[in-house]
Formats: sequence, C-alpha cells, structure tokens
Amino acid sequence: MSLNNISVAANLEKSKLASSDPWYALVKITWPSGEVIRLVRNTDDIPFDCGDGVGVQAYTAFNWEFDALDEKSDGSIPTWAVKCSNVNRSMESLIEKYGGGVGGHVAIFIVNAARMKREPEIELYFDIVESSTNSKQVSFTLGAASPFRIMYPRHAYSPDRCIWQYKSVQCGYTGAIATCSLQLGGTNGCRAHSNQARFGAFPGIDSNGVRSVQIK
Repeated sequence: MSLNNISVAANLEKSKLASSDPWYALVKITWPSGEVIRLVRNTDDIPFDCGDGVGVQAYTAFNWEFDALDEKSDGSIPTWAVKCSNVNRSMESLIEKYGGGVGGHVAIFIVNAARMKREPEIELYFDIVESSTNSKQVSFTLGAASPFRIMYPRHAYSPDRCIWQYKSVQCGYTGAIATCSLQLGGTNGCRAHSNQARFGAFPGIDSNGVRSVQIK
C-alpha cells in the first residue's frame, strides 16, 4: 500500500511524530447475496460515509488485519488477504451462510479522524476469490477488483442532484436534520434545510431528456 497519492494535509498528518488524530482502516464486505457488513480496526465503533449512497453507517469495532501483498514475477494477478478474528465464531457463521463469500466484494478505506467527513485518503476494491477458517481467524483471499464497479469519472455532475456529502465542509449544513434527499426542493431537500445557497448540482447541464424522479 502506498501513501504517495494522499492529500497534502493528510501527508503532513501521517508524518508527525505524535498526533491526537488516529488513522482508521475500515473494511466493507459485500456478500454475494448483496448483504453488507462494515468493520473497523479499532476499539470503538466508527460512523462513516464511504460514498456508496446509503449515507453514514456504523463500522463495527473488530479485530482484523491486512496480510502481506502476494506479488509474483510470472505475470499473475496479485492477491491480498484480510484476516478477521474467529474466536467467537461470528465470522465463521457468515462464511458458512454465504458459501465462503466467494464472488463477494471487499472495499478498504483509510481515513484520518480529523477528516472523517471527507473522501477516504485511500480506497481499495477487491473481489473475494477464496476464504479459509480455523479456530482463531477467518482469512479472505482478495483478487483484482472488477473495473465495472469503480465509478469513472470519479465525480458525476447532475442538473438536479447535489454532489456533496451531507454535512461535509462543502455542504456546509450543521443543523439538527439527520438526513437530506440531495434534491433542491421537497420536504427534505436543500430549501427545507435553508441551505439552498450550497446546493451542489449544476442546473445548466443538459440532461438529454433524462430526469431524476424521487418517489414518495
């Protein structure tokens, strides 16, 4: 894993000899059925919005770690492993329920505690190609991610849907309303938040006849 592409502020933070703002390693496991679990290598749960459209979710404190990156000189696709504690058998029961998890997906996010409302400093996406378990741990062997699951271009511009993460610095809303529809109007849109000046859409863009409709 390289930290060469992180932001300047995060690069300065990681280079400090001491800091009160820890780095979190979060993992989002999507089983073949589509069900999702979210874990963080930490002693407490962490709320975080990874930008998958479902908003802020709790990442459960769990004992997990990265293994060494397995790179070979024969041109084969590199593999990586994520290992989770299996002492209480909670992860093993999920492995059995979802057929080993093969065909599922894993997303790994590296974030700093001082920048939790921004995009992750590092995002890595993999497919689960193999899994194994013993009395101590569950190990997922991860392969190259499908490029069809990675948004490109990174930022999509819409004439009627806000691109900002809710309550982020760009959004600017700091009130008590817990959610936002990311629309300008409606009962839960930017106007209802009195935050229309920060609406992050681009109404001048031609939608080519395509409209986003919110069903109530």
